[in-house]
Parts: sequence; C-alpha cells; structure tokens
Amino acid sequence: MTNEANNQNQWQQQLDNMRSLKQQMDNLPDDAENGDAVVESYCKARDALLTAKAPNVAAMAQKLTLLMDMSSDGSVTPADIALLQSDAERLAA
Repeated sequence: MTNEANNQNQWQQQLDNMRSLKQQMDNLPDDAENGDAVVESYCKARDALLTAKAPNVAAMAQKLTLLMDMSSDGSVTPADIALLQSDAERLAA
C-alpha cells in the first residue's frame, strides 16, 4: 500500500470513528450515566481528526465543516484555523 493510500485509510478510519461517536452522543438520553464519557470520547476523536493531516481536498473540506459546526458554540481557536491553513498550503504545493 502506498503512503498516500495509507494516509487516506487512516483518515477514513478516524472520520468513521468520530461519526460513530457523534451518533452515540446525539442519541444519548438526557439522564445517561455514561453521557460525559461519550461526549469526551467524541471530542477527543474530533480533535484527533482536526490535527490529522488531510490527505486530500475533500478531507480538508470535511475539516472545514467540523470547524463551522464548532463555531456555533465558540469553540474554534486560532490554532484550529492554523491546522486547516497548513493542510491547504501542503495540498496546494
């Protein structure tokens, strides 16, 4: 497997994991005992995806969508934007 294909597979695995945790989080009852743990797991998976190098422009667009979703609660930082900028510069080279 080429390095590029490996990067794409790793990205897809991280994306699938984050989406699965997001679905679990969204379906939690308000009084779920494991609610905090599920939310924390989702946030860690989301942050790992944001820090991973986007393997292509489509992945970069998915990161942008995540950042737009995060912006609704004010949790986007300049460091988050810098990660996206780094992807754009790397993919444009």
